[in-house]
Amino acid sequence: MGATGVDEWSSALLTFPNGVIAQLSCAISVWQDNVLEIMGTRARLQVDFPWFGGGKAGGVAVIHLHYPDGRHEEVCVETPQHLYSFQFEAANRAIAARAPSLAWPAMTAVDSLANAEALDRWFAAAGVASPRPADHAAMLL
Repeated sequence: MGATGVDEWSSALLTFPNGVIAQLSCAISVWQDNVLEIMGTRARLQVDFPWFGGGKAGGVAVIHLHYPDGRHEEVCVETPQHLYSFQFEAANRAIAARAPSLAWPAMTAVDSLANAEALDRWFAAAGVASPRPADHAAMLL
């Protein structure tokens, strides 16, 4: 926690029942790479600036595949729209359909609650009180 009471940096190691391990970090007070890496037995996938895809106003995102034998492959993905237009359109579709949640591949309400609960556990492990209510399900009512 910083002097102002803001969480300035944190990291976590998550383990899942299926054996997947995730290492996360976030910061506003220190510089770190803005990259997503997925490491497997046959390759490592890297996406630079994953939060911005092809850019805030659209563009081309590059997915890098690195193989154990030294080969490198790039997959270009064109994103013609503004970054947040996808969320806006998904929310509009859900509202128009009177759906209780967004449709796949967007996160569902259940996904959102599970993320909130994971963040609560992260706060607790760091010895910080969660800023969220203890009963996340009440937020949906």
